[in-house]
Amino acid sequence: ILISSMSLWLPGGAGGRTVTVSNYNDLKTHAESDERIIIQVSGTISAPGDHGLIKVLSNKTIIGLGSNARLNKITLSVNAWDRPGESCDADDYGTFTPASNVIIRNLEFT
Repeated sequence: ILISSMSLWLPGGAGGRTVTVSNYNDLKTHAESDERIIIQVSGTISAPGDHGLIKVLSNKTIIGLGSNARLNKITLSVNAWDRPGESCDADDYGTFTPASNVIIRNLEFT
């Protein structure tokens, strides 16, 4: 008898724990972690200061709860580009960490 193993593919953060966030620091901490996780956004989260950049790493689901989930002055960078306002060209290839298996849903960006 031959038994083969099959790797299980899970979309986004499925299979990881679920957390609910309502502030910038918690959202940033979870999105930038190496953990497979589902992040639920509750209410409006605003960036500290003029702008907030969050580098979303692989295997994340970021989903808004209800109809009033919004991110105010926050950029979610799925490919972890950490120089907002600058363009990425061929010379920059390999200077950022590509992310995969990311789901972002039910959020308003203002």
